[in-house]
Amino acid sequence: MGSLTFIRHNAHRVDVDGHAMLMHVPTTSLFEMDEVSRAVYDLFRRAGSADAGTLRDELGGRFAPQALADCLQSLISLDILRDAAAPETPIRVQAVEDIPLSTIILNVNTGCNLACTYCYKEDLTTPAKGEKMDFATARAAIDLLFRQAASRDRVNVVFFGGEPLTNMPLIRQAVDHAEARAAELGKTVDFTLTTNATLLTEEIADWLDAHRFGLTVSMDGPRAMHDRNRRTVGGRGTYDVVATKVRMLLARYRSRPVGARVTLTAGVTDVLAIHDHLINDLGFAEVGFGPATSGPIAVFNLQPDMLKSVFEDMKTLGRRYVEAAIRGENIGFSNMHQLLTDIAQGMKKAVPCGAGLGLLAVDKAGDLH
Repeated sequence: MGSLTFIRHNAHRVDVDGHAMLMHVPTTSLFEMDEVSRAVYDLFRRAGSADAGTLRDELGGRFAPQALADCLQSLISLDILRDAAAPETPIRVQAVEDIPLSTIILNVNTGCNLACTYCYKEDLTTPAKGEKMDFATARAAIDLLFRQAASRDRVNVVFFGGEPLTNMPLIRQAVDHAEARAAELGKTVDFTLTTNATLLTEEIADWLDAHRFGLTVSMDGPRAMHDRNRRTVGGRGTYDVVATKVRMLLARYRSRPVGARVTLTAGVTDVLAIHDHLINDLGFAEVGFGPATSGPIAVFNLQPDMLKSVFEDMKTLGRRYVEAAIRGENIGFSNMHQLLTDIAQGMKKAVPCGAGLGLLAVDKAGDLH
């Protein structure tokens, strides 16, 4: 072999409870290192580059030649080691030419019965004035999903708004059609819906439960924080009605865990208090946090001191999540859960969302986004 050089920005060693772990930065994969890989990694990290003679002199007395060769090949394949003659040339990434569709998002109504101050939808209006999707459009979109997902065993239909529950007749028709097509094709279809919960009834909750919907409720924490932004068209806070509906929902929903989705804005940054209230007082299975990204509308943006506070709370909650996990418990911090799942599966998101990468959204006219 020729001389190899160490690509520092592609690898990071982390020692955890006596285990040497290698974080592969390009894929966010996490590997446990054996004695050979630890020795090879430490040599290259210290020396920067090495050739066959250096490896033989430094490590030949401890490890068999084949073990060293196998380790080197693994590190080369991960782009942690490169040919020293061309250190700026990364390994060639295999382009993915075909990504089968897995998820279709149906924008069932642009109308919403609330007027949350941070809402980003430019076309948002009241339910009666909203642009409602009809069944013909939904059916065509679902049929497209099944055609394009021919190689997948499982697909997902997401109902989106506005407030999707303002078009329940369409949702019921779409579910019936999707379940029938899935049965014909031998596939599994999942349904997902995010709601403000204000329109939930016992009958709707039981119907969603029967069809195993993955439900997320938009809720920003205790009354004072929730009512700061999540208001009616008349400007009144919605905490009381949402909390009442949530308690009813969680008391009877059995098919899947129900989560809460929190939007963090100026004045709504106490991550620990919000998590405690939504998990322990109301009974959600999990809570996920996302900051408002309002661009020039600076009133909602998290300022540097707010971001620092949020990040410190996130770290505290992350430590609690790990401590609970070691005890075999789950405290329902979905940001941390998703992060660790991605690391365990070696997933890296090169783009912020999945649009065009297995996911398409459909509007009232049937146009794809």
